[in-house]
Amino acid sequence: MTLYDRLGVSPSATAAEIRRAYQLRAQLLHPDRHGDSDPDITAEANRAMASLNDAWAVLSDPARRAAYDASLGIRSDDRRAEQDYQRPAGESERRRMPGPGECRLCGWAPAVHVALRSETGKVFWRTRRWTEGHLCRSCGLATFRHMTNRTLYTGWWGVISFFTNWLTIARNIGAAARLRRLPEPSGRDANVLTPATHPIDPGRPLPRRFGPYFAAMVLALFVGAALSSSQEPGDVATSRSAAASAAGGATGTTSDLTALNGRCVAIRGGRITDVVACNGNEDGRVVAVPLLASNCPLRANVYFEVSGSRRVLCVDLR
Repeated sequence: MTLYDRLGVSPSATAAEIRRAYQLRAQLLHPDRHGDSDPDITAEANRAMASLNDAWAVLSDPARRAAYDASLGIRSDDRRAEQDYQRPAGESERRRMPGPGECRLCGWAPAVHVALRSETGKVFWRTRRWTEGHLCRSCGLATFRHMTNRTLYTGWWGVISFFTNWLTIARNIGAAARLRRLPEPSGRDANVLTPATHPIDPGRPLPRRFGPYFAAMVLALFVGAALSSSQEPGDVATSRSAAASAAGGATGTTSDLTALNGRCVAIRGGRITDVVACNGNEDGRVVAVPLLASNCPLRANVYFEVSGSRRVLCVDLR
């Protein structure tokens, strides 16, 4: 393949035609255009762009082009002057962009228009990448699996991203459902200009990748924290009067509450009802009476808020 073939022009092409051919292909093949696509797609685009740049570096320089033409046996007087050059009929349509129903990554048909996204959370902001256009079943599923797997383990690390990530995943799943309804790619017009010349292998399905399992762990931690938060300060709380009653009729002052430290208690209906002897029949033992529940020691597996008090009772349940 000659450098002229890489640009899709003939050796008689003018400098302006070479420039237009390069710009058209660079716009399509540049890796930045493909966002966070499957690594195989990015690699194909990088190779195609490097080849295109090599051809442009030689053919855009008159001296280097003349030397290259000489190596091909083309004499400079064989090439018509730019102002006299007339493109052969049909040559302008020799290479073209993918049309509707053709995959923009490989050129094969059939293809459907989809938008696939990936998200990276960064605490207080997020980075989003996307690939949008007509994709065939193979290239589309390859891109879906790569971008969704990445989102499943990078999309949670932000205040905004944690919640918007669910929407990104749901949209990708919807796009994948449209891709799966397509038949396998059946053919390609040889004149279509794309980064890849064959459909990309979809690769391993999501259940065989790391992302879904990491997302499941994050979800389990989130649900566990939510359940713990909803139970501890509500159902297991006790009133100031109940704490005072458990302390033996005390008034419920801070000194009265701290006196409960080390005492065994009976618990009924999620409330401390009495102070009892530590003879093995108690429901739990008060192990600390701090200001905040976060200061409860590790051995305390539940705490009781005392309404109207600035203290909590940390209890080690039996």
